[in-house]
Formats: sequence, C-alpha cells, structure tokens
Amino acid sequence: MDNIADNRDYALIFDNSPVSARMGVEIAALGSLFARTDYFCRDRVRKDYLLLLTLDGKAWVKEGKRKKMLRKGSWFLLRPGIVHSYRDVTPWSFAYVHFHGGTADQAINGLSFFKRENLGFRQSGNAAKELLSQLVNTANDATIPGEILRNAVLLELLACLHSNYRSNQSEYDPLVKAYEHIVDNLDKVLDLSQLAEITGVSQFHLVRIFKEKYGYPPIRFMQKLRIEKAKELLRQEPDSRKIYEIAELSGFKDPLYFSKVFSKWTGMSPEKFRIYAKCLNPA
Repeated sequence: MDNIADNRDYALIFDNSPVSARMGVEIAALGSLFARTDYFCRDRVRKDYLLLLTLDGKAWVKEGKRKKMLRKGSWFLLRPGIVHSYRDVTPWSFAYVHFHGGTADQAINGLSFFKRENLGFRQSGNAAKELLSQLVNTANDATIPGEILRNAVLLELLACLHSNYRSNQSEYDPLVKAYEHIVDNLDKVLDLSQLAEITGVSQFHLVRIFKEKYGYPPIRFMQKLRIEKAKELLRQEPDSRKIYEIAELSGFKDPLYFSKVFSKWTGMSPEKFRIYAKCLNPA
C-alpha cells in the first residue's frame, strides 16, 4: 500500500487470526481518507478504540460532554463505550485505526491516556505519524507475520504518543495557548469564540478550566491585565501622557469606558491613581 503522504484513500477491515487474540491486540480496521466534505458521525458508541490523526483540514470531535477542534497534526483517541461524534469543518483528511484487546487495554491504562487530554493532542515530531504510516502500509499483508507486525507497530505507536506527549505537553496545553494569546493581544478585541478555536476546546470548557487555573474567565482576565498595564503606565509616566493615550495603550478604545472599568478594579479614577502614584514616588 502507498504511504499516507501519497494522498490516496484506503480502508481495510481485518479478519484476524487467533494469533491476535492471543497477543491481546486486534486491529479491526485502518486506513486513510482525503479531502472529505460532509463527513460526520452522529452520536454513537463503539466497542473498540479509535485512534485518528488529522492530516489536513479541520473537524470537530466530541466525546461525552467534551468537544475539541481538530487541525492538521491533531490526534485523538476515543475509548469504547462512550458516546462520541465528529464532523468536518473544512475538507478533512485523516488516517485512522480501530482496535481492541486485553493487551491494548493494559497498554492504554498503563500509559494513562485518559487521565489527561486525549482529544486533539499534538506531537512535536514526526515519529508517531511515521509509525501510523508504517501501520497503514502493512494493511495488505495477510500473512501471520504481517498480522503480528501490525500489532507490534500499534503498541509502539501508543508508546510513542505517550512519550512525546509527556515531554511536550506544556507546548500544546490549551491554557498555555489561551494565556499567550491574551498576553500578546491586549490591544485587540478578545472574541471568546475565536479564543476557543485557537485553543481547540469548546467555549464552555475553556471558560471553566481557565477560571480554575487563573481565577478569572478569559474576558475578565484580559481586562485585569489591561488595568495592570494602565496602572504601570500611570506610575511610569505620571505627567507626560493624557488619559486617553493611557487607555489606548492599555487596549481600551473608549476613554470613558476605560475610566469606568479602571475605577471598578482599583476603587479610584485614573486621574486619582496618577496623583496617588506620584505621591508614593515623588520626583
């Protein structure tokens, strides 16, 4: 079979021998599909695991109440027995493998996939993708050695995903992405839906986990950072800048709204805070 990089559709369902059952790893199906549109799975429950890599395009995947945007390079691992669904957003290309078995269960539980994010996680290198490609490339080998090789490659792939995730998890943490986007764009309007798309999680989930970590939901957290920036500007430049300039530099387009928000956060107007700061630090 051609490599998944060759952009050719392929799908195969396996009739495994007793060897796979004895190994405890049974691959039910695998393949790759390219540029699919109107491709979706309504709420359903599977009896096996589904491991999928997005090769190109975008799609939503939902498991239980959790929803995640998938982009190029996003992996997800769906567990059996849980209601899930997915749908393309743009033409969607992906490679996948369905599998089950006692050894597979032990490997997944031992690697703690479901104790952290298993939807839309990413890898910094190509090792896992190459293993998935190798797995897909073994599909036409109907021999017992070929079957054993597929099972072994699958277990190696799971171990690779786990190892790479552990060493790179902070890089792809949705909270890190959200925090960095807010800090880098204090002068811009924050749109929660856009922030959810950037981080790849639903708006509801993002607000909840962001507040748990930082104490405020994203919109209010950005407002807090803007006020902190305004306070610093007022301390550093107590006379040289007008209030409307401080407001603009802090990300507020409307000076009146800036003064109102500033008073709510500090208990005094920007003008009074400027006087207060000057008294604390006289020239």
